[in-house]
Amino acid sequence: MVDVLSGSREIVVLAACPVKSERHLAAWTMARSPVAAGKGYDEVNRGLGLLLSSLWRAFVFVFIKDSG
Repeated sequence: MVDVLSGSREIVVLAACPVKSERHLAAWTMARSPVAAGKGYDEVNRGLGLLLSSLWRAFVFVFIKDSG
């Protein structure tokens, strides 16, 4: 049995299977994976892009202008 649970920030995958035993055991595992999609993620990426481009322009303006 495999079950996939999708959320807004991550996906959880559960897998289980019976174990042949006298005790009626089961083996299972769980995996979590972040989802890199959504409005919040896009806003953070835009903000970081704006910050990095501003820092680059300041660097170019200060160091390139002074050396030339």
